[in-house]
Amino acid sequence: MALCAKHDRLFQIHVNDNYGDWDWDMLVGQVNFWTTLEFFYWLKLVEFDDFYIMDFFPYREDGRAALAQCVCNTWRFTAQVPLGRLAQPEDIAHLVAYLCSELGGFICGQCILVDGGRTLWRNRQYL
Repeated sequence: MALCAKHDRLFQIHVNDNYGDWDWDMLVGQVNFWTTLEFFYWLKLVEFDDFYIMDFFPYREDGRAALAQCVCNTWRFTAQVPLGRLAQPEDIAHLVAYLCSELGGFICGQCILVDGGRTLWRNRQYL
């Protein structure tokens, strides 16, 4: 996607979701939340402002309601995080520098999210 954008060849985006073994045409972000979030992050970085095609097959659901949910999911993924901006490479670099320093010497085996509070906001546990 980034390569197409770099060469002005990005005209439309075809989105849906699946388990990776077949094109199940599921709602956007239904299975691969973080991959979808990263995809929309890069769309924002390359300033994509063209057509989105919602490719899904709601054979068990009302088609109009499923499309509305798809659009809602898409807007949700493109929304800003609570800190008001998306993460930048230096945000990750700061964490890596900390973990590699003496201060981070006792931290091991952890999954540390650098998401500007998105996880807390999404779960609404601490707000």
